[in-house]
Amino acid sequence: MPLRRNRRQYEQLTDFDRGRIIGLREAGWSNRRIGRHLGRSDMAVSTGFCRHRAIWSVTDWRRVIFSDESRFSLSADDHRTRVWRRTGQRSDPAFIVERHTAISQGVTVWGAISWDTRSSLVVLQGTLTARRYVDDILTPIVLPMLSSRPGAIYQQDNARPHTARLPNNVFKDMTSYHGLPGHQIFRQ
Repeated sequence: MPLRRNRRQYEQLTDFDRGRIIGLREAGWSNRRIGRHLGRSDMAVSTGFCRHRAIWSVTDWRRVIFSDESRFSLSADDHRTRVWRRTGQRSDPAFIVERHTAISQGVTVWGAISWDTRSSLVVLQGTLTARRYVDDILTPIVLPMLSSRPGAIYQQDNARPHTARLPNNVFKDMTSYHGLPGHQIFRQ
């Protein structure tokens, strides 16, 4: 694929389609799901959503709570050499790739920031599951942040623990039972 695309290859969106995309994104749909639903490419959906957000004012951005998790390796590389080659290419340096293949010690942390506040870092031991996401992150940290910020927009990525049924039910219950209308959950 060329590094640059011709303008004619981009799909043009009408204002109506752009509005539908924004509405579905605000409802928590992924770009891929919206693209299938509307018969558009992921790129067209993403571009339409981002263009709407490009004109946001500082006041709009102050409502957003960004969150993410990251894993940090605590050990050095083992320097084992793995070779993928065809017959006759034995020991040719062009076909030798060094990479770390053993399980290494590491730590995963989760955090959230917004315009004027931040959460504490949550150190996650082991694999993050939907249950752990709800018990260790959503209930003790995110829900209090959202309840203290009327109209807040909570942004999270499309990691499986975030999009599972259990966290989605927690967000639905939060808006219906806790009287917190107007909160929006985005997955990007």
